[in-house]
Amino acid sequence: GLIKNLVQHEIGLFGEGIVYWFDLFITLDKYQAMKSINDVGRCRSHYSSHYSSHYSSQSLRHVLGLLFSPALLCCAAMPVAGSADLQGKLENQPSADLFDLLPTQLAEISVVSASLAPQRLADSPASVTVITREQIQRMGARTIYDLLRHVPGLRVDVTNRGRPLISVRGIRRDTSNQLLFLLDGHSLNEPTNGSAAFLVELSNLPLENIERIEVMLGPGSALFGSNAFLGLVNIITRNAAEIDGTELALHSEWEAEGYIGSDINLLYGEAFQADRSLTFNANLIDREGERIPVTADASGLPGLAERDFEQVDLQARGLLGQYSVQARYTQQDRGESHGALYLLNPDDGVFFKSGFVEIDGKLQLGEHVRLLPRAYFDYYDVEAFITQFRRGTIPPDSSYFAFNETGLYTHLGQNSTKAGFELRASDFRFDSHRVTYGLLWEYQAQDDLRSFGNDIGIGIPVYPFQDVSDFNNFGQDANRILIAPYVEDIWQITDELILNAGLRLDHYSDFGNSWNPRLGLTWRLHPNYRLRALYGTAFRAPDFRSLFLVSPFFNGNSDLNEEQVRTVEIGLSANPVDNLSTRITLFQNDLDRLITIPPGATTFENAGSMTSRGLEFDVSYQWSNGVGLSANYSYVDVTLDNGDPAPDEPAHTASALAKIPLADRLQAGLSVYWQSASPRAAIDSRSALPGYTLLDLNLIYRWSPRLELGLAAYNFLDEDYAQPAPVGTLNDDFRGAGRSIRAELRFAFP
Repeated sequence: GLIKNLVQHEIGLFGEGIVYWFDLFITLDKYQAMKSINDVGRCRSHYSSHYSSHYSSQSLRHVLGLLFSPALLCCAAMPVAGSADLQGKLENQPSADLFDLLPTQLAEISVVSASLAPQRLADSPASVTVITREQIQRMGARTIYDLLRHVPGLRVDVTNRGRPLISVRGIRRDTSNQLLFLLDGHSLNEPTNGSAAFLVELSNLPLENIERIEVMLGPGSALFGSNAFLGLVNIITRNAAEIDGTELALHSEWEAEGYIGSDINLLYGEAFQADRSLTFNANLIDREGERIPVTADASGLPGLAERDFEQVDLQARGLLGQYSVQARYTQQDRGESHGALYLLNPDDGVFFKSGFVEIDGKLQLGEHVRLLPRAYFDYYDVEAFITQFRRGTIPPDSSYFAFNETGLYTHLGQNSTKAGFELRASDFRFDSHRVTYGLLWEYQAQDDLRSFGNDIGIGIPVYPFQDVSDFNNFGQDANRILIAPYVEDIWQITDELILNAGLRLDHYSDFGNSWNPRLGLTWRLHPNYRLRALYGTAFRAPDFRSLFLVSPFFNGNSDLNEEQVRTVEIGLSANPVDNLSTRITLFQNDLDRLITIPPGATTFENAGSMTSRGLEFDVSYQWSNGVGLSANYSYVDVTLDNGDPAPDEPAHTASALAKIPLADRLQAGLSVYWQSASPRAAIDSRSALPGYTLLDLNLIYRWSPRLELGLAAYNFLDEDYAQPAPVGTLNDDFRGAGRSIRAELRFAFP
């Protein structure tokens, strides 16, 4: 009861305090005003000027204790309503949970990502993979990208800026904007880059608050519009009744060179009544990151690629009768690894703050119609510090040689927003049809673009950095409006045959219309065998970056149109016995009007096309003694419009996950990932990038019903591997991290 009062009465002050103090400490710790031009930091002096100068800089790991020790002590001493059976929280999960479902039982759950209405996984015509909370814990996964790597059809590389580069059925983008990320149905993709995993990396969610992840591969624009171009990832958080108390998780990780980082997660959930509940999750990360040796960056100098990372992530969800509210605030400060321009500089980095709030309703209109209105607002504020020339690397014949002793640096910033309203209705008036229709209105904008630097056009460096936004900015303010009506019908033609038919029109005020249909058919050949077929088109709207970017290297194009893809899939699912499931999917994607910069050009154009075809196979088996195994294999053949194979994409990938009970309280998890060699671009003289195998191990010991201890080893065999760097950047590619060890503590308390 006291926790309820704390959250309800103090959440305003407490939340403001967290945001204020972490904003202050991270700002002062990482972005102090430059003392001299030879002591270049990530110039954020205009941020620190917002705060009084008497505050001293503190490390984030010290702040964790200051903020949360009192709260944890209070929570540990307070009873929580409805938590008398807390022993079952970590020991005996309820039967409705996904923890111990057999493969055939898992096929019976309803998924919410393959259609506009919930549908049984076995009846979905789309290729859907469900990652359960059990799999997350047994793997010892650190991030959502550790999980996505084991989804058939997905691969996760790394970019020069240390961000995930997610490949979907052989199609890769440096911004990963061909994949839509949802958090409980709320889009995380921002409008500037169209991505949730690039500069504003909102896809890096804390795993402790995740109930399951639904990954749908294939065209999703008929359901979810732009960015569901090749698929979507829907992250579904845990509900208050299942949490029923407070949970604390602590992690620390080390490598051979020393400490990598730590994180803490505090999760609270309580259902006060059947239609009144509250959940709150606070996640804090402080990672110095792996230190990756680089023999030579783009300037020819050696150094270390440093992946330091700090994050504050706050999530809340409340249910009150027919309405619910969800909100998230994220603040992130991270290093740039190999640098935005492939120049090593530990001071390069990105700092952003982002948040959203969404209000949802469930209103019954008569006996057969349910109305689902929602309204939302998203805000993003991004700052980036970029090295253009490292100190001492500018040749004498360069027009920038006057900057040789100081280096040439740029500090960029911008804001962007999304706001929208959606009215959706589910109609049950027809016995064999479930019709869903609705209308979405959304406003997207980027503004307050700002540019600072030590080059103001006078030929010599200046200090402090000067505002050059008026004559040397990197884009322009822009906005647009999206209006999208849509409809979907799930038609139970016979007991064995189900048709999913959807159509959506997306009208953008800047480039026009995009119509996208999707047809899917599921045929139950036998109670345990199903044949699936799907056809659909999808699109990706040009983002503000490709429309309006201004840089010394390439520029945006305001005349761009949407990208298009046509997809055909056919698949067979089989569950011959209760503890065995298999699935095979054949697919072909024909992509056209891709937004790219053609050879010799300096602006984005709708000039690219390619074809991706292949197959995906996965199998799951669970033995009666609790041992479980799931494995998958993917083959993909990607051909460019000139007939060449797509560079940097391996044809073969495979992975396996195993859970092994070792004793009553001890469980082991094992995960293996393998990929074949990756070909180079036709103009790249480097040999093909070798394939590699990664093995991760995880041990979980249940000390008591409330306490779990874990120990995980990543890249256990210390595989020396690399991920591809674009031609003309780094000869050594991006070396992967070596072996590391992570310790974990989980505690549930009233």
